[in-house]
Amino acid sequence: MNHQFSIRILAILASACASALADTGSSPFEDLAEPLKNEQRRTEVEQDRVRSSALFSYGRMLFQRREFPEALRYYQRAVRYDSAAATILQDIVALAFQLQRNDEGIRYALLAAEKNTQDPVAITQLAAFLTKQQDYQRALKLHEKSVAISAKLEDKTEIPFQRLDMARLYFLTEDFEKSAECFTEVMEALEFPEKYGLNETQVKRLSESPQQTIGLFGEALFHIGRLDEALAMFQKAHADGADETLLSFRLAKIHFKNGKSAKAMEQLENYFAAHPTPGTNAPYQLFADLLTQNNQEESQVAEQLITKLEHLLESTPNNSVLAYFLAKQLIANDRVDQAKTIYLKLVDSELSAGALQTLVTIHLQQQDTHGLLSVLRQTIQKTGSLDLVQDQIQPLIEQPEKLEPFFEHLKKSSKKDDPTADAATAISVGLLAIQAQRFDLAEEMFLIALDRNKDSAIQTLTTWGLRLFAADQPDRAADIFQRAIDCDVEENNVAVLLYYQSAALEFSGKTDKAVDKARAAVALQPESPQLSNRIAWILYHAKRYQAAENEYEQVLRTFDKNHGSSDVRTHLRETRLVLSAICAQQERWNEAEEWLEQVLDEFPEDIGAMNDLGYLWADQGKRLNRALQMIQRAVASEPDNPAYRDSLGWVYFRLGEFPSAVRELEKACATEIPDAIILDHLGDAYQAANHPQKAILAWKRAIDGFTDSTNPNWLEKVKIKIRQFDSK
Repeated sequence: MNHQFSIRILAILASACASALADTGSSPFEDLAEPLKNEQRRTEVEQDRVRSSALFSYGRMLFQRREFPEALRYYQRAVRYDSAAATILQDIVALAFQLQRNDEGIRYALLAAEKNTQDPVAITQLAAFLTKQQDYQRALKLHEKSVAISAKLEDKTEIPFQRLDMARLYFLTEDFEKSAECFTEVMEALEFPEKYGLNETQVKRLSESPQQTIGLFGEALFHIGRLDEALAMFQKAHADGADETLLSFRLAKIHFKNGKSAKAMEQLENYFAAHPTPGTNAPYQLFADLLTQNNQEESQVAEQLITKLEHLLESTPNNSVLAYFLAKQLIANDRVDQAKTIYLKLVDSELSAGALQTLVTIHLQQQDTHGLLSVLRQTIQKTGSLDLVQDQIQPLIEQPEKLEPFFEHLKKSSKKDDPTADAATAISVGLLAIQAQRFDLAEEMFLIALDRNKDSAIQTLTTWGLRLFAADQPDRAADIFQRAIDCDVEENNVAVLLYYQSAALEFSGKTDKAVDKARAAVALQPESPQLSNRIAWILYHAKRYQAAENEYEQVLRTFDKNHGSSDVRTHLRETRLVLSAICAQQERWNEAEEWLEQVLDEFPEDIGAMNDLGYLWADQGKRLNRALQMIQRAVASEPDNPAYRDSLGWVYFRLGEFPSAVRELEKACATEIPDAIILDHLGDAYQAANHPQKAILAWKRAIDGFTDSTNPNWLEKVKIKIRQFDSK
């Protein structure tokens, strides 16, 4: 993160931090200091407010003791339990930056900006930060708030700059109506700067890049059909003669929309005459649309279009956008061989996913073994895998007999002048064999690859091992990783290979060996939390929960003070989530909740932790309204996530809202293989909603879905429900 940006946020958003940083002073909870009267039982909201007050008070005491990290955690929880305590956010931001936890500080600065920050400059800077993160919708909300605040201030000089940022963002998000509205205000500020109190320097800054700004305004107007205004903006943007080529295309678009085909074609020809290299195929599509608009026959349009595109490509042979467009037209008109020639040139000159994918399809249709091998070879050379063309080669994998020509070609061919006889081709065919479950044949192919390129042995073996592992062949994968380890490689590479091998060994049921390999990896790279976590994960996967818990806690002790790396913090987030799962499996609810609380302390908008904590509360029948709010946020973020839908259904069930519970749990079960526990929940909801027959069917499906890895208590509970039903 930019240091100056952090300082700026700290200075502005933490301006109220004196209350927390001083030994004495006012507290946002002073009004709660009076004794509470127990005339009636507190509501859940009131309980949370009291909890928030206690958390803040304890955090304040820790701060005064200079136990700053602990104080920060209690402040974070205090604001989470009482949204009315949003003023604490400023203290959290200040303290987070003071502790050099910049990522954490930014997260809370964003919350502060959305809830209670009133400084438009700070809010605008945070909106700019979100824009860089490509979180455009949230950035726009902050900009809207910033403008609303600025409108109430005497100094309104920031508003035009805010509107300019918003205009660009609305254009990016294709809300052209609002984009045009914002641009209109920017233009007004340039024409009447005194309305906003702009001085000469500010006007100059606002009018930087006028061609780009005014041109974008014209594009927004064009998209919403205000063609005359768009035309005026385009002409104004290019009034000084700048980029007349772009102006010609823009005028062609306007004339086309107005039905003036001749004028549009004239401007488009002016555009083509300059031999531009556009970023999109829009000019070529416009030419095709103009031919169609002239009511020509389809075949005549196609012929004229292809002839024109071929002529243009001769003039600009490096124009890949044009080449793609032409190739697609050729294929659409059954001129496949010509298209293939273009695609081959594209593949030779750049990494072209579309060209590679299309070539695979063409060669398969033509049953061209040699051509297909050439494309697969290039795919391996450019990307290291066949993932890019997976959809295209899938029919080949599903009919293994069609692979025989490829295998035979590799076995027989060793000509140095044949590019399809090299190691990359052998690897590609080996990968096809693995996907087709022909592992012995895959071994032959990879051995050929190793023989034909000994210098890349480690890379070849790693690729082989990883693909075997992905194909559910952990024993074979572990052996291949060992072959790579036995080569003379650097320590860092050995650590990575041991990391891979340990997972393969664990899936082979060799837990002790897997742990040994993982520890060997950690010994080579002790500074890596990812490698350290692998030891704990192996033990967790092997259901050695106590040992896994000990290892995960050791990872936290080793790395938790490292707040300088976002990767480290991400790994520790995962560590806490797994620790929560371990505790929940053993019904250690308080500890399970605490680990999730710690995740939310650092990542206050982590929807996974929100869902998990909400589910734990719902399962215990406590804090149901807060649980509902958190789970609803998770579902809103990922509406197709069945686990989140299950949590939502379950909290509705606990709240006694049975129709809503049934609705959400039915959605959660609308997958190919519903989770057994979700089916159990659905059965409970059906029973509560007075649908007994549906309940029994859901429970029986749950029993069928339980596996050896499922907690046996769950299975027995469901059987009891069915027996009770049958006894009635």
